[in-house]
Amino acid sequence: TELDAYGNPTIIETREYELKPDGEDFNGFYENGETPLEGDLALTLDESMLQKLNLTLPSYTIETSDFYWKSGRKEVIEERDFEDRVLRKWTYQYSIENIEDPLTKYFEGTYEQLVFDLNGKVVESRTLQFRMIKGDEPDFNYEDENLYVKDYTEIIIKKNKIDAHGNPQETTENHYRFTQKNLTKEQIIEDNGDIDIDNLVGGGLSELEYGSKIYSYQFTHKGSPKRQIIYNYIKDRDGNLVYTDGQVINSRFKADGRLFEKVTADFMLPDNFRAVNFASNGQAIITEETADAREFLTARRETNVEWDSAHKNATEIHIEEYDLVSGNTIEDVLIGTKVRLDAFLHVFGREIKKLNFNTKGIPEYTLTYEYVMVDGDKEYVDGKMVWNKEIEDEKRITEIETYDLEFRLLEDEDGNPLPSDNLDNYEVIVRKVTTTHNLEYDSFNNILKSEVKVYEVGDGHELFEPFQLLSQLYTSNLQDIQTALHDKFQDSDGNMTDAFAWKRGTYTENLCYDNKGQVLVNDVYHYTVEEQNGSYFRKYKTLEKNNLKYDLRGNVIEKINVQVKMKFDAENYDINDYSLYETRSNYIYFATDIEHIRNYNPDTRGNFHKVEQDNYSINDITMNNVDSIFESDESTYWDDGLEETELKVKPFETVATLRNGTVKENFSFNWRGGVQKQTVYYYDVDESGIKQFNSGETILNQYDRRARNIESVIATFAMEITGSPTVEELAIYNSEVYSRSYETLTIKRTLSFDPSGDYPEEVNIRNFDIEDENIASIDDILSGGVNGDLQILRDAGGEVTRVEGFREIYGSEILYQDYQGEGIATRVLTDNYVIQERILGLTYFETQEYLFLLALPEEERTEDDLLVMEEYKNKIKEAIALELNISVSDVTDEMVDFRTQYENRILEKRYVDGSLKVVELSEDRIVKTSIYEMDYILRKTGEGDDEQELDPTDLSNYDVKFLKLIQKEVSKDESGNWLFDWFDNVLETETKEFETILEDENEDPTGNEIMSGIETLDLLMGLDNNLYNQFPDLYNSPELI
Repeated sequence: TELDAYGNPTIIETREYELKPDGEDFNGFYENGETPLEGDLALTLDESMLQKLNLTLPSYTIETSDFYWKSGRKEVIEERDFEDRVLRKWTYQYSIENIEDPLTKYFEGTYEQLVFDLNGKVVESRTLQFRMIKGDEPDFNYEDENLYVKDYTEIIIKKNKIDAHGNPQETTENHYRFTQKNLTKEQIIEDNGDIDIDNLVGGGLSELEYGSKIYSYQFTHKGSPKRQIIYNYIKDRDGNLVYTDGQVINSRFKADGRLFEKVTADFMLPDNFRAVNFASNGQAIITEETADAREFLTARRETNVEWDSAHKNATEIHIEEYDLVSGNTIEDVLIGTKVRLDAFLHVFGREIKKLNFNTKGIPEYTLTYEYVMVDGDKEYVDGKMVWNKEIEDEKRITEIETYDLEFRLLEDEDGNPLPSDNLDNYEVIVRKVTTTHNLEYDSFNNILKSEVKVYEVGDGHELFEPFQLLSQLYTSNLQDIQTALHDKFQDSDGNMTDAFAWKRGTYTENLCYDNKGQVLVNDVYHYTVEEQNGSYFRKYKTLEKNNLKYDLRGNVIEKINVQVKMKFDAENYDINDYSLYETRSNYIYFATDIEHIRNYNPDTRGNFHKVEQDNYSINDITMNNVDSIFESDESTYWDDGLEETELKVKPFETVATLRNGTVKENFSFNWRGGVQKQTVYYYDVDESGIKQFNSGETILNQYDRRARNIESVIATFAMEITGSPTVEELAIYNSEVYSRSYETLTIKRTLSFDPSGDYPEEVNIRNFDIEDENIASIDDILSGGVNGDLQILRDAGGEVTRVEGFREIYGSEILYQDYQGEGIATRVLTDNYVIQERILGLTYFETQEYLFLLALPEEERTEDDLLVMEEYKNKIKEAIALELNISVSDVTDEMVDFRTQYENRILEKRYVDGSLKVVELSEDRIVKTSIYEMDYILRKTGEGDDEQELDPTDLSNYDVKFLKLIQKEVSKDESGNWLFDWFDNVLETETKEFETILEDENEDPTGNEIMSGIETLDLLMGLDNNLYNQFPDLYNSPELI
């Protein structure tokens, strides 16, 4: 729109036009009369600009009436060199509001300063980034970019070393952040137009935050590098610039320049090779020692398998994830700059299919298949179908439906899994539907307000009948799959079907973003769903107010979470009108706690190897105390200008008291980031404010194919103080002033999950004690020192048979059913057992007697004792002979003694008692608990001296006797409201105990303790819903209790 004296443009405006929302196509034709093929649409123009003129392109004519002006940018060129190359320019980005009467609104921009070599290649660029905020004038002129307030966010400086072909062979890219707010142009840009970064850093206005050193090799004809080595560096918590990680990237391209395959090998750098230095030309230095010190951990291969017809967007993408094979080094991983994937093990991956891309490259449908590798074959696990249902302005996704799918590998008649490489062997299960509604965006396209609703599938509705087998799903059109899923979820009127239930959700307000689009401050409201007269209403429970910080890769490295309880204001609003629960201003807010979480040492997949958490209690817990905890610190940018908001938590010591906390050391992770091996240290703070660690846990976790935890082995230890430590030493979890002494061990194993797949159904818990208190140190219990492993023995089926240093003593088998509310099981059947030790050939009681007699001094043994011992020894010999298929005469006393030792005894479960807990809820609060207590009596045979207990491992040998009912119910006030305080703590309860009438007036047995259909333990463990319903009937009969 303006030219300089040499005819070069000084102001250039680029406008983008899009098809109008009500237009299905545009008017146009080829000269030969053919209609355009899909993907040929490339040009959009505005009719108001061109006055409905026809634009003539080679062999094609477009009428512009179906297009509208949507966005654009303005470039203002300040200086060119003698070859007319741009040296300095401003670029302003804008969007257009109101199709009928376009209004230009600027929102961000850059200032660029470029340096060229003699061949016209850019050897240095300095880019100043800023956001544009409207001024405070009532009649602000949005069309004038010079009237906006510029919020300068960062400076990016790139220095390139150019090869003989004009390609950047080495690049150092540094990102500088500003240390002060509200800087002016004059403070950043010199009078001559230069961005003098040295002066900015020296003057304390800016500092180097992070950067990368990039080596590029083997360029395509379009200038894309086929090989790259990238070293990333950041300013650490101590203010030092250090290398952290990097990647070696191998890329393959198609003839037209499209990326076909990308192989990335990720590496970390050890501490003693992390220092960052720069050469005099500004290039970051990578020494030969640093390059040789790279520790490769993981690799990834991403292949774009299929493309849309325009060859613009990949419609099928395969991603394979690899772990380094143990023992392999950098020499095994690299040949020059080529990555050898055979140095890694393929452990998991995903296959992604996409359909219907819009002009911004956003697909309407995306289906992801997740798999793990088992013995070299893919075993599909689960997936997600994502439907971007509504997209505003081609870039703002306002409504999303997400379907969680499970791929269940079928079994043969013997219960063995069918081959996983055959897609016909998988059933497709629908687990959950999540709908996301992005309700409001800012002018930078950041989401300001959103709601997520969670719908759980009902029991019996899990199977995805139209595509019951994975083979059917895998080969079908995505739109057909989505249509079938949506029909399962909602009827034609948009109402939820009987297959799903709206259970819970969150409402999020993102209050502040950084210039990278990362949320710095947000409020997350959690609610459950109540039903009244066929309508569903949100009932809010808690609010989380978060302050967040990120690392270079976007991982959250620090989180301050203020926990707020929300209580419906029953004094001012009708508690029986559920529609009033929908309004958040109808609640009273109580800030109760603060969690301060710091994450350290992320691996190449973003898993943190150390996590610290401090827990604070709010000092002043009063109604609506939330605002008093925050102070103004950050700026929130809205379309109407700059607005200071109470965003930052005040210094903790001014509003809260440190109560306790944890330090977690995470040593390994599964394919989805679940911690496999972990040590947790717990601390408390005494009345004097002294922080002292007191206990901890060594934890080993196992996961199923869906990455759900199915086993946790937890060894607890006490942390004992040695010597006379200082306060500072006590505050360090791994200080030498502490020694560990192991005490107990628990194994929790989940055998099955409820229909949602989220909550456990069958759980076994085994409890162990330390065998010898004098042998309980780290060296006694762990193999490999302080970060070593528990010494666990397992049988062929993976069941733990022994943990070195511990003795199993008791346990429980638990059945959870009918989850409601926020994951509360309303029926819980618990069967308790003790572990009996017995010697081969002897019963439990015989074993106890034999061990007692063995422990007696010889001089105290009677002749009868000796006869009994001889009898038991003969029984052991006979059992050994039978087991080994040898004669009794060949069994030696040494073999008997061996079997008598603890580690060689037989451990058996002996069931002793149990309970059925039935829970009643009101508004997701437990208001009544009924516990039916039962005794399990092991039957006996014979009489007198010949009396023997039946096999304790056979559940049918136990009689089940119902002896007592304990009912605990929350009291109500005069108005019939349950007595809870503001925080849902119970204020008053009544507990009733009922005992079964075992004898009548003649002292004859009544038999009331026996319930028909559940006479023995095997029948109890096979309870169905009909038998469950008999429990209340039993105890509602006055003649029985």
